[in-house]
Amino acid sequence: MKQPDAVRVRLAVAWKRNWASWLGGGGSWPLAVSLDPPIESDARRHWPHFQAWLSKWNSPEWEGMVTFASRAWSSLGQQELPTHVIFNNPEMLASAMGPKERAHWETADARWKECVVAWPECESALRRIADWLGSADEQDYRRFVSVVEWLTAHPNSGLWLRQLPVPGLDTKWVEMNIGPLRQVLACRLGRETGGAFGAMAGLAIDAPRRRMRLLDQTLRDLVGGIGDMTLSIDAISKLDMPVRVALVVENQQSALAFGEIPGAVVFVGGGFAVGELRAIGWLCRVPVLYWGDIDNAGFAILHLFRSALPNVRSVLMDEETLLRHQDLWSHDDSKPGATLDRLTESEQAIYSKLGAGAFAPSVRLEQERIEWSWADARVRAAVREACRDET
Repeated sequence: MKQPDAVRVRLAVAWKRNWASWLGGGGSWPLAVSLDPPIESDARRHWPHFQAWLSKWNSPEWEGMVTFASRAWSSLGQQELPTHVIFNNPEMLASAMGPKERAHWETADARWKECVVAWPECESALRRIADWLGSADEQDYRRFVSVVEWLTAHPNSGLWLRQLPVPGLDTKWVEMNIGPLRQVLACRLGRETGGAFGAMAGLAIDAPRRRMRLLDQTLRDLVGGIGDMTLSIDAISKLDMPVRVALVVENQQSALAFGEIPGAVVFVGGGFAVGELRAIGWLCRVPVLYWGDIDNAGFAILHLFRSALPNVRSVLMDEETLLRHQDLWSHDDSKPGATLDRLTESEQAIYSKLGAGAFAPSVRLEQERIEWSWADARVRAAVREACRDET
């Protein structure tokens, strides 16, 4: 004998899984849920419980049609047993979920229908943002429609976000609603949902920037004595300096700690965005040394960087460094990814051992943990070797 609470739990699961697909009249209706009526022996054995169950389903707690079947029982006489509760449409089912869910459904359904009429090609994308459609207040929804319409009409405006002529629009509002905007605009403009939102929407975007230190006084003299600068990658590419070697160091404190190194510059790395450095043309003409963590992500970044700049060499990402600093190991929660075919044989060996737990389970050696004077000496030795190879 299925109780109303048990039915409601089952309905809640079905609702959560399917409600967005029911917008606009979707789904197969009616939806029937069996109430598992008892047989005569069970009803007799649990008579008070049976009577309470009958009472509940003769006056159900929500909108929904209960069907009954007659049973002629030898010891209990004629009984009208509730067999199913039937919902003819999503509105009835939403009511069973409660007034809040019914209101959410009605709002989402009305807005979904309105948007599909205006943007029929985006039916699937609109289903993906159904929860937002039902939750957004009216002002946010109207602003959303206005932004989508304007950007669709001006797909490559090149404007900054704050320049868009949409009342009440600001960058914080876009950040808070970027998921729905991204889904629908990608559909309307025929673009991918990934990447920077501004680029996808045809807006102006701030150029990638990198912090760079000049570790040689001769280089600093060429730019008015400035030794630490953060510039767009395009601006860095235009600097005409006799750089002999470039370091790319993920940890900012490590990058800031280097003293004088003849002919050298050091960049603060950008993690998985490190490949953006390939746009700096002169980096292709000098040795580039990369120093990252000894862990799954560190080698994945090295692989990515070398895919962009084949002349990249790693430093302090070897087995000797790892084993020398066992007391400084931490835990790596990530899992090894795909094969990294841009690693050297020795790099691939340590990466494979990390993944297999050959040193210890889930090992990580973060570069900032390594004692500085030891690391500095080895980076300088790697710089000298790289410069010798270029002469």
